[in-house]
Amino acid sequence: DKINDIKSELDIVKSDFPSDTEDYIVTTISPNESPLMFLNVYGDVGINVLTDWADKLADMIEDESIVSKVSILGGIDEVFEVVISQKKLESLQVNIDDITRALRSSNVDIPLGNLLFDSFYYTLRYDGQFKDIQDIKYLPIRRVNDRTITLRDLAVVKKGNRPIYGKSRISPDNINVKNALSLLVYKKSGEGLLDFAKKVRSKIADFEKKLPTGIEIFISRDTSEFTRDDLTNLTQSGLLTVFVIFLVLLSIGFKESVIAALSVPMTFFLSFVILKYLGYTLNNITLFSLILALGLLVDTAIVIVEGCHDYVDKGYSGKDAALLALRDYKSSLISGTLTTVFAFVPLLFITGNTGKFIRTIPVTVMVVLISSLFVALTFNTLLASVILKPRKNITPRPPSIAARFYAIIIKSFAKRSLSRWFVMLLSFGLFVFSTFVIAKKLPVEFFSWSKS
Repeated sequence: DKINDIKSELDIVKSDFPSDTEDYIVTTISPNESPLMFLNVYGDVGINVLTDWADKLADMIEDESIVSKVSILGGIDEVFEVVISQKKLESLQVNIDDITRALRSSNVDIPLGNLLFDSFYYTLRYDGQFKDIQDIKYLPIRRVNDRTITLRDLAVVKKGNRPIYGKSRISPDNINVKNALSLLVYKKSGEGLLDFAKKVRSKIADFEKKLPTGIEIFISRDTSEFTRDDLTNLTQSGLLTVFVIFLVLLSIGFKESVIAALSVPMTFFLSFVILKYLGYTLNNITLFSLILALGLLVDTAIVIVEGCHDYVDKGYSGKDAALLALRDYKSSLISGTLTTVFAFVPLLFITGNTGKFIRTIPVTVMVVLISSLFVALTFNTLLASVILKPRKNITPRPPSIAARFYAIIIKSFAKRSLSRWFVMLLSFGLFVFSTFVIAKKLPVEFFSWSKS
């Protein structure tokens, strides 16, 4: 609505603009205003032929509902040329300003507002753009002696081509250079990038069957490939995490390792549902955040599974072991998870464009962490209560070397009050030194620039 209001106001004052003023453009700036796919139509033919085929390809791609528009660069643009006769102007008492004023005021699209019908708003516009040469020839200029003077009475109107100030070339084999045109394909807001790329490529494949010999299409850039690569990295990282968890916990039991490993896909499933509800999409920043949170989400599951395992080893049933593990570790897990969550909260208060850009990272990480906590306290304990069975005649395992060394250190510091104060002061001193001394020596910038 605001865009239509702005266009309406500009249309009202457009006639008062200087004669050499370019046509105004009113648009909404969004990431979808950038082309997401770059195509090249090239071949050993003239620019006129390439332009015709590029127009056909653009029309075919724009028929896809997921495509917003297709722009053609380097082609030949048809224009209407008006050659005015000075003698006719003088004989009919018309000046050049009358013609320019009539052309400028007639060749416009005027928004007429919105129409509410059956609970839907429809945008109304008056389409006054010139469609063919007849619209210009019979354009009324002014009335002289009860006679309407049209443009054809004063000038010759014909079709022409806009001057070409640059030419595009492409060398598919790095030897032969061929004429080329570029097509920029835009996606509609709210549509999926991968689905967009798939449908556009399908249209291109169908169109290539109609091309004559000597004309080819080359996709020079497809931004969906970056998102597809990130999805692949996320999938591989997730599978690797599941495999590592399975191997690590295999030493305490096969069932325990399966329960802990299943927490990763369950956490991602719940996270995707929440992110969908919050209005977020899978983009490069979201995928980066998911990979970042991947190493944090497994802690709660491992702790709960270890707790259930310990109680099962003591002879408790799976149900009792799950309840006891929840009793012992619930508060610690909630506190630990919330501590990590709150560490990302300050990023939510960054303002401006930087804040809008970064906000996806803390939101995604916080959603994953809270989801992992919920999965650990519900899904993992439920599986443990069903799968794990009490064990009999279990020989207690001797503590490892690392556990015995850690116990000695803890006992030695716990017995001495001076040692406890020393550890606290040392920790506080290292925190102050790293924050106010070392951190200040690091350069601060929004993005690091490569020196290569």
